[in-house]
Amino acid sequence: SPPRPLRRTTRSPPPLLRPARSTCSAAAAPPRNGKAAPVADAFDLLGGGGGAVMAPTPVARPKLVAAAGSVDPATFQAKWAEVAKEDAFALPLGALPPSAGAADAALSAKLVYTMASGELPALFKFFFYARDDKDALYLVQCNIDKASRTANLTVKVAGAPAGGDLGLLRDTIAAGLRF
Repeated sequence: SPPRPLRRTTRSPPPLLRPARSTCSAAAAPPRNGKAAPVADAFDLLGGGGGAVMAPTPVARPKLVAAAGSVDPATFQAKWAEVAKEDAFALPLGALPPSAGAADAALSAKLVYTMASGELPALFKFFFYARDDKDALYLVQCNIDKASRTANLTVKVAGAPAGGDLGLLRDTIAAGLRF
């Protein structure tokens, strides 16, 4: 006898493969008393009631502020010596700044201020500072190697127990040094 033709069926998947019903209505609720709101476990494929997990409370990222104050060379050196931890970054540059003054002006427009700067035959040298709205003072030594078109940054953060937001500062300086 010839084989029977295949028939399409519209059966439901077995219970273990059915998608869980979303019960995440608590995720949209605002935090209570500054604590994270519980969120139902929408990935409970076995139906065991995996319990609630805590959604993290978002933390606002600091912003650089225009009121950085004035940092003179003596204050810069004293703060630099006071902070032991430092971070280093290398930023590749597409083009070199036309002058130290052009870099000073570009970064000042981004709320990163120059304490001192200068140009040597092989590099530009800068000492920058900035302050964020969490009162962290960022101190930066920046050497731009003219041959490799690389900005080498050494950063220290004063007045911030969490170490400030180095990513914010790095990204701001990178944007300011695009020529």
